[in-house]
Amino acid sequence: WMEDINSGVKHVPETLEYGVSACYFTSNRPLHPARFYEWLEEYFVVKQLVPFLDGLESDSNPSSSSDEADTGDDEEGEDESDKGSEDVEAEREQEAAEASSKYDLRLKRYGNLLRGKGFVWLGNPKRLDSVAQISLAANILNFTYAGRWATFPVHPKNHENNAALNAGKHFHPHTHAGVMLVFIGQELNKAQLQTDLSALLVTDSEWRELCEHMDTAIEKEKKRLASGRKMRWSDRAW
Repeated sequence: WMEDINSGVKHVPETLEYGVSACYFTSNRPLHPARFYEWLEEYFVVKQLVPFLDGLESDSNPSSSSDEADTGDDEEGEDESDKGSEDVEAEREQEAAEASSKYDLRLKRYGNLLRGKGFVWLGNPKRLDSVAQISLAANILNFTYAGRWATFPVHPKNHENNAALNAGKHFHPHTHAGVMLVFIGQELNKAQLQTDLSALLVTDSEWRELCEHMDTAIEKEKKRLASGRKMRWSDRAW
């Protein structure tokens, strides 16, 4: 920039020179766990998933049961030292091929996504009070637990253009829970990215079903407390 000042020649910003831009997506609706996970697996190399939380079973695959997830972990638990060098090399080549295939699909559909980050609300009854976080760098996407919505900083502009969701009889979601994502890349197809992300949100009927499920669960929990038993949920959205 000093050279520009001294020479009087206006510098072309890198954002214009290389076609770099940002795409933002926000919603006060949660994402459907299964659809969101399938989308992640189709376009990204997912390296980290939701960890164990407060003694609850971890949903290593939001679209499958914990028993299925445990079985997968056991099958993949073999140490590389127990494998032959040819097997290890073959696995690495397969992983590289899968990563390359996902990159090609992503590039064709969305443009060259370079970075991505944000917070996610999943429509999972066990995770409605939990904040998930994603972080994308090139082909690798980390997806992990980031705290609770009850302690999440409130920003009035996060969902200013979104209509409020109806609450259940007992279930009332945190008002600032939602999806807040930003992606940076080259020649981004922002319309396609926003359309695909919108399709991952829970529908009106799915939200009503989720509220009914939570209302039933909350009624059972209240009966547990009334009978003198210990509270099972430490901080749920109600």
